[in-house]
Amino acid sequence: MLCMECGHELERVCGPMTETYRGREYTVDGIVRDVCPACGEYEISAEESDKLDRAIDEAYRRDEGLLAPSEIKALRKSLNLNQKEFESLLGVSSPTCSRWETGSMVQSHTADKLMRVFLDHPEYAVEVLEPSRMVATSSKPITLPKRQEQWGSGNAPIRGKFNVVPGGKAA
Repeated sequence: MLCMECGHELERVCGPMTETYRGREYTVDGIVRDVCPACGEYEISAEESDKLDRAIDEAYRRDEGLLAPSEIKALRKSLNLNQKEFESLLGVSSPTCSRWETGSMVQSHTADKLMRVFLDHPEYAVEVLEPSRMVATSSKPITLPKRQEQWGSGNAPIRGKFNVVPGGKAA
């Protein structure tokens, strides 16, 4: 097989491969690929690419302290939820849960923290899924503070604060 970049003959190698993922370098051993000895370009099979991606995702989760795919699945099952219900609970779209559980996608830190809340307090999941069971603790309205120092007082017009050019375009 010839290199697509320079035309030299590719050599099959099996060894460590280093990739950058989310700003960190990860090295995975045992990745089979065809490498050009002249220019360094390589070709890799879909199976080996998946193997590399899974290993890097696993290392990233471990470094970040994120739940593993098996832990996410165990949490969902402990709450007696199917994937669609679990996605609804977490406020994520379908098929996010499936992707987390198979390891094809890494969950965000926010989603991980929310899952840990449900891991430690499964009773909260019932309250979130059944909002009619939730009890309001206060009937007082919440008033947000006005930004007077920036916009002036109350509902005063802000026309004098900006230069408007008719027919002009925003930068």
